[in-house]
Order: sequence, then C-alpha cells, then structure tokens
Amino acid sequence: MSKARESLELISLVVLMLVITGCAVKEDKSRGPKNVNLRFAGGAFKLYDEFRRQQAVEFEKKHPGVKVKYEPVPGEFNAKILTQIAGGVAPDVILTFGPMALVDFVKGGALLPIDPYIKDDSDFDISLIYPESVDEYTYKDKIYALPANLGTNALYYNKKLFNEAGLSYPDGNWDWGQVLNAAQRLTKKDISGKISHFGIVISYLESWFGFVKQYGGELWNKERTECIIDSPEAREATEFLKDLFKKYHVSPTPTEIANEMGVGGSIEVFGMGRAAMMYGGRWITSVLIHQKDLDWTVSPLPKYKGKRLGVTGGLGWAISSQTKYPQLAYELVKHLSSPEGIRFMIDMGDSMPIHRTSEETEYFLQSCNRPREENQIYIDAMKSTFSMKDFVNPNLIISTTEQRSIINTELERAFIDEISIGEALANIEKKLNAAIKKK
Repeated sequence: MSKARESLELISLVVLMLVITGCAVKEDKSRGPKNVNLRFAGGAFKLYDEFRRQQAVEFEKKHPGVKVKYEPVPGEFNAKILTQIAGGVAPDVILTFGPMALVDFVKGGALLPIDPYIKDDSDFDISLIYPESVDEYTYKDKIYALPANLGTNALYYNKKLFNEAGLSYPDGNWDWGQVLNAAQRLTKKDISGKISHFGIVISYLESWFGFVKQYGGELWNKERTECIIDSPEAREATEFLKDLFKKYHVSPTPTEIANEMGVGGSIEVFGMGRAAMMYGGRWITSVLIHQKDLDWTVSPLPKYKGKRLGVTGGLGWAISSQTKYPQLAYELVKHLSSPEGIRFMIDMGDSMPIHRTSEETEYFLQSCNRPREENQIYIDAMKSTFSMKDFVNPNLIISTTEQRSIINTELERAFIDEISIGEALANIEKKLNAAIKKK
C-alpha cells in the first residue's frame, strides 16, 4: 500500500470518526448534548413568568449540560416574535396564542411541525390529550404545538347583586332573552341618574364571533373559498350585542369602560362589582379568585333557540424553525406541556384539564378552592363548543391580524351608528373575499 493511499485512508477514518462523534453529541438521548443554551418565550405575566423560570430549572436537572432561559415578552407578542424570526434571532420554543397566531407563524416560516418527533417518541402518547386541544394546533394535517392550557367560556355572575335584586340565579335552562330581562332589572342608577351597576358586561369585539356561531352564522363556507358573513344569522347576533349597550343600555359601551369607569376592560368592571353578569372564558377565574370581597360563581352559557355553543381554545408551545436543537426543543415543549405544567395552570385558575386522565380531571374539579359543581360546568361545556379555527382561512393573502382588523373596524363603525350592521357585514364580506387567494 502506498504512503499516499495510507494517508488518504487515515484522513477518511478521522473524518468518519468526527462525523460519528458529532452525530452522537446531537442525537444521543441518554447522554444529551453538552454546553447547549435553549431559549423559550411567552407573553409577560409576573406569576406565570416565575413558574416558567422554575420549569426551566427542572428541565435543566433532567438534561445536564443544557441551560434554559425563559424570555417573557411584554406587549405585542406575535409581532415581536415575527420580528425576531425575520432577524434570525428567534427563541427555540415559542408560545403560540391560538389558531390565528399559528397560521401567521406557519405562513411566516416560524415553526417546525412536531409530528416527526411525536412519531419517534415511544414514551409519549398524544391520544391522552383532548383531541380538541390537539386540533387547535393542527394546520394542513400537521401538528405544530402541544397545549399550554385549555379553556371554554361560561356566564359569570355576582351573587350579591342578584340577591339584592331578588332574582333567581342563572342556571343551565336560561337563554339570552332571560339574560336580557335579568340585566334590565339588575341595571341600577345613582341619585344623579348615572348608571352605577350594569346588568352585564361583554367584550363585544372579542365575543362577536362566538355569538355569530351560536346564532347559526359562519364567516366562511366549508371550502374556505368565500366569506359568507353577510347573513340573517350574523345580523341578528350582531344586533343583539349592539342592543345590549345601545338600545337597552344594560351593558357599558367600550368608551364607558375605558373612560368613565376608570378601568381598561370588562373583567375589571365585573371584578369591581360594577356589573352583575359577564360573558367570559375559564382563564378569568385566575383574576377573580384574588377578588376576596366579590361573591361570584358561574353558570352554563345561555342558550339561543335551545342551542348552547361555546368556544374552546388555548395556548400552545411550538418549536421555532430557527432552533439549532430541534430534538431538545421538542423535549422542552413536552416538558412545558406535561401534567405538572398543566397542574400549575389549573391551580392558577387559568386552565381546564388537557390530559384525558381521571387524575387530572379530579385535580381540576377540586382546584382554586372553588365549588366542585362550578368547575364541573366547564367540563360539561366541552360537549358543545367550536374552535377559533373556524375564524381562520389559510387561503387568505393577508394575515389573520389584518383579517381581524378589517372585521373590528367595520363592527366599530356599526356600533357607533356610522353605518348599519347590514352595511358593516357586507363590507366585511366584500373585503375578505377580495383577500382570498384565487386558484
């Protein structure tokens, strides 16, 4: 054998060993890579931030050689993450705020599908997670996130104000007509003639689509090729919402909430005891459990023509397309979405169970020092819900943020009587149809 050939074979052997060694560092799940830094980001909220830092420490204990940093993002989370993606400095794991954010992130090339990692993971059984929660983060038959929480909505009410008015509490038989009747009796004025207590408070723009769905309306046809919001059902739902604050004035207008009542949202109005009822999601419990002087509970959502329909939704942990360590990022996503992580969200009053286990369900039913029958209402509500995926259209050439802006702008014009509700819905339909990608 010639000296040249011996040298060539030696070099080849060294290269092969380096490749094998390098691959082992990345893929050996038992040993794990060394000196790796992972980052994950979510919306800034003090109590959650502290827990997520604790989750980072727990993950580091299980993965020696890995350092994990949690980065809370204040303000416009989605916009800031997309800016980081564009700049090539995105975190390894990203908190995704529902199907609308998911579509924008996927279209922006921000996320990796996690299906391949789930398929290769013999220790993980995704069937234990509620299908509704998995579906929230499935886009074009690919799963992009595991749930960080799960919730649906209910009718919150102030027991003290009902008692003072001599009214029976809402129950599972109530419809929206009964809510309106009660709200009229619960709306009180002070000696100056100014309303001191409203019958109900609703975040109109955030709640609008839920009412449209319950009234039988749809934003898109089944093929997602046409916007069909200009319908009798959508008009009736929108009219009902507007009548609450405009015709009957049993609910504060957005301007009254922001300016006259000195607070920034419907939750604060209810929490201050200034409204007898509120339409809202499970996560609101995380705020109200700290209102020690507020005597409140919830009832099932009111019906419309015998039909009850709520919205299910939640946040999800996803893998950034820019991560250098996708396998480790997947392990971190699993860790964040683990039963231990979800129990914290349940303790906070933020989440329902996401795992279909009797242990997690029982844990939820006993959570937050709330009555067991109150927590059971949310479990029962999951039988009649829809997903905000119904709001999303992957065929749009605009972002879901722009889609929502179009809708909100036209609704706001209708709510201040600049245009009629029929005109607003017709404008929404026309503008969204113009934004659908033509095949």
